[in-house]
Amino acid sequence: MVFIEDLVNHRVWSFEDQFGSYFPDIDSLRFSYFYSRGDIEPYVLLDEAYTSQFYGGVSNIKTLKHFTSPAGLTNIENVIRSGQSFDISCFTTVQKSFFDAASSLVVTLEGNVRAGFRSDVKSFATDSGRRACNLFRLGYPGDETNICLELDSCDENNETSIWNEYIATPMKILKVEET
Repeated sequence: MVFIEDLVNHRVWSFEDQFGSYFPDIDSLRFSYFYSRGDIEPYVLLDEAYTSQFYGGVSNIKTLKHFTSPAGLTNIENVIRSGQSFDISCFTTVQKSFFDAASSLVVTLEGNVRAGFRSDVKSFATDSGRRACNLFRLGYPGDETNICLELDSCDENNETSIWNEYIATPMKILKVEET
């Protein structure tokens, strides 16, 4: 019970002070805490309210890439074919190899972008089909945040030497390549 009291009282009371500067309107967004890598961490849902707040609307079509396995490619194809709304983590620039050897394919796709980040954000799939972004990953070296305020600004140099990250709904597969 002490843990629950600390989480509810102290983390919730200081939430807006800690993360409010990242968002134009924090009150219109949905937040949750998820257990991840040994800790309970705060996440924001990357839904229509988030996308509209940063990009002025929910139609943000962009050519992107996605690391996946053959089974993952089949899932993406099925999602596109069914019209199901399901977001995946994508990128346009990569400076470091992907860590999962099973993800032997790079899919180039057309996607409807929900959110853009200069570096990876440890996004989490939710049962709504949308992803949630770890709030601790919104910090970024220098004066800027990790959030791309214009979607094309994510394609520039990455100060973290990993890859940029777009959260997008896949719409059309353009090309599949072996890594």
